[in-house]
Amino acid sequence: MPRFTYVALDARGQESTGLVEAHSSNEAIGRLRQAGYFPTSVYEEGRASGPDGKVARATAKAIRAAKPRQRKNIVLFQRQKIKPKTLMIFTRQLATLIDAGLPLLRGLNVLAKQERDAVLKRTIDKLAEGVQGGGTFSETLGRHPLIFNNLYVNMVKAGEVGGVLELVLGRLAEFQEKAQKIKNKVVAAMVYPISDGLSAHRHDDGGRDHGISARLYRAEIRSDLSRHARRQTAADDHPLRHRREQLREKPRLYSARLDHCRGRSLQIDRPHAPGKIGH
Repeated sequence: MPRFTYVALDARGQESTGLVEAHSSNEAIGRLRQAGYFPTSVYEEGRASGPDGKVARATAKAIRAAKPRQRKNIVLFQRQKIKPKTLMIFTRQLATLIDAGLPLLRGLNVLAKQERDAVLKRTIDKLAEGVQGGGTFSETLGRHPLIFNNLYVNMVKAGEVGGVLELVLGRLAEFQEKAQKIKNKVVAAMVYPISDGLSAHRHDDGGRDHGISARLYRAEIRSDLSRHARRQTAADDHPLRHRREQLREKPRLYSARLDHCRGRSLQIDRPHAPGKIGH
């Protein structure tokens, strides 16, 4: 079975070389990937070089074919800022870790692993890379002005110079928390006048209400009035109504006739005056 010499990277990113037996270079690359390696060069033993580099080109082509394709997502607008509450929590947690005796770099790595916000996670990773590369924490913070403002960077710089970084981070977290509370109160105070003004605007223009509820109420009233009018019209046209009116009129007619008869009887029974009898 042919033997292939490979150059690959392990999970830690360290380069390693060796031999692997396989029927073809593609099979050798597959075995290396199953073992957890990322091959960068694979060629058959004894044929490390060839005319015009054909072996090297064939090996590179085989590696590209065996490498899984990754989908490229085009992002037009990517969010660069994070929520103030999220930044406040990060500052508080970092201050707690440093106060507990954990080194700054180790604390950043711990927070990066457990962070759910994608933007802040990438930012923390870059901060850790900058600190690991020899830069100060304030310098790495200054590279992200959309997230960390000048006040944040300058206070961290003062904490680094004075050796009280954990104390400064704690004060920053308290400041951010108070600022967020004040902002919420201001927003709540502004929302009430706006809603009150909108409500007053509905009732202007001659006292007419342009609100949805008022329109529904007027429509309901019109419906009730039209329903009552239809019922009244139907009752007026009913044949029994005329009969009931006739029955109501009969007692009044009888009473009038009775009064008339009583008046005539009183005139007949009334005696004549004494002085007019002989005439």
